[in-house]
Amino acid sequence: RPTLLGQGGVVGRAGELYLRGDTALLLLDEPSTTCQQMQVPDVSWTPRGELALVDVSEGRKPALRGRYCLPGEVVASRLLGDFLYLVTSDGQSSTVFSVDVSRPDAPEVLQVLALSGDGKEIHMTPTMLFVAAKGTTDCSSGWCRPGDGTALELVSLSAETGGLRRRGKVSLPGEPQGRFHMSAHGTTFRIVTYDATNRESLLSVIDVAEADTPKVRG
Repeated sequence: RPTLLGQGGVVGRAGELYLRGDTALLLLDEPSTTCQQMQVPDVSWTPRGELALVDVSEGRKPALRGRYCLPGEVVASRLLGDFLYLVTSDGQSSTVFSVDVSRPDAPEVLQVLALSGDGKEIHMTPTMLFVAAKGTTDCSSGWCRPGDGTALELVSLSAETGGLRRRGKVSLPGEPQGRFHMSAHGTTFRIVTYDATNRESLLSVIDVAEADTPKVRG
């Protein structure tokens, strides 16, 4: 029979949760008035999200360790070892952050990358981050209209340092859907988008063997 051992309140609507050792990491969809501003270079600050860290070493008495403001709305995140990778959006463009959370009392932003497009979802492997954003500016094929497409950008990850490296980008028909509409296996990436005009789902198969120049195969 499940038994409630303890409970601690954190003001705000939680979007995602991770457990790293004795620390719970909560990504909140709205910032509190008491969150601290992390040092993030070259990013305009309009706090619309928050990272809260909670000590759960004593199961019956969770204790808040810190609250940190995040610029833009939280799109999605993943935790890999000591590093939290997260993507935020201001509705026009997206930003990727790598955050060292090895010291829960002093999380540190290691690197920031600005991406184009309104980020909607991500997929991550141990070495690569795929960011699916709404809208595309590449209409050379004649199929797209503003807001109808998906811009898929690739970012390399360093498991040792938490570093980020911008790689290639492709434009796809249809709008991005949820996290379970993307899959990476070997050098192939698959994504399902939705074409609202024709009311159909579209599966795109992308060759990412050369990450700087991904190619749509079908």
